[in-house]
Amino acid sequence: MNKKYTVFLSSTYDDLREERNEVIHALLELNCIPCGMEYFPSDNDEQFEFIKSIIDECDYYILIIAGRYGTIGKNGKSYTEMEYRYAIEKGIPVLTFIHSDIGSISYDKSEQSDKSKSKLKEFKKYVSKSKMVKYWNGKEDLAGKVSRAMFSTIKNHPAVGWVRGNYAINDTTIIKMQSLYEENLSYKEKMINKKEQEKLKNGKDNVKIVFDVLEEKYPERLLRNEIIEFTWDEIFKIYGQVFLEETKSYYGSDKLQKYVLYNNIVKIEDGEKIKLSEDSFNKITIQFMALGLLEIVHPNHDNDYELVQESRYRLTKDGEKYLIELLSEKKS
Repeated sequence: MNKKYTVFLSSTYDDLREERNEVIHALLELNCIPCGMEYFPSDNDEQFEFIKSIIDECDYYILIIAGRYGTIGKNGKSYTEMEYRYAIEKGIPVLTFIHSDIGSISYDKSEQSDKSKSKLKEFKKYVSKSKMVKYWNGKEDLAGKVSRAMFSTIKNHPAVGWVRGNYAINDTTIIKMQSLYEENLSYKEKMINKKEQEKLKNGKDNVKIVFDVLEEKYPERLLRNEIIEFTWDEIFKIYGQVFLEETKSYYGSDKLQKYVLYNNIVKIEDGEKIKLSEDSFNKITIQFMALGLLEIVHPNHDNDYELVQESRYRLTKDGEKYLIELLSEKKS
């Protein structure tokens, strides 16, 4: 049975953006569904109550600690620590990854006050009591250790997980799966009005996709962001056709980039090029995997269970059927 596991990814955010992206890719390659605070930042107590309901639904919990303790709540603890303590309380398998050399972290990614430094030190001491603690230095090192630890944990301590049903996809299934996934990525139904909910249920809701405009000669130099609204169905019509056969992950990104350029949705100047942002790629991939429309294909593993660098995806049987339905609607 091909299970997917939901993994809650907890850490401070702004200082660990790149590290989180690497870990998200590592989890996707393990056929896991990452779930993290970038989708619903827990920066107040009301939102934290919702975060707890999301943690309840997760199969595993990953904590990453670096140079910051994080935003502090009314009880004097950071929301990251509160998330961790709640996961422990609920008996969810927890994997903790602590930066091995805090002194090497840049000033702007470290705590500035003595009080916060002290709280971070105490938090590290508290979580280090756990057996599932590993130390990392660098985003690639972190992602590799997360991959190996998750592989071992899933093998030795399999959770309930999610199993795709062996039945043809239909409107009822799409609504149920979409509703469940969106509950994990938004602030509960009270945070959106009824009209938006209806748009959400039939796949016509809008999502903002970010394209990075880069300097062609120096592609590491970001010039600006272009934010484009699509519906999920529009994205799937473009994105899905690429993955009718097993293919490399970046081909989907290339297809979207060519689409917005060809249709003059995004305009660039000479010497510029565009690239689908990392966050948007993750958002799209997680959405379609959570709906059971897209799956990752693992060509092989080596003896250390390291995954190949170039991930490959393809549509599931349900994904193929849903894509045909969408394309048929377009023709009619």
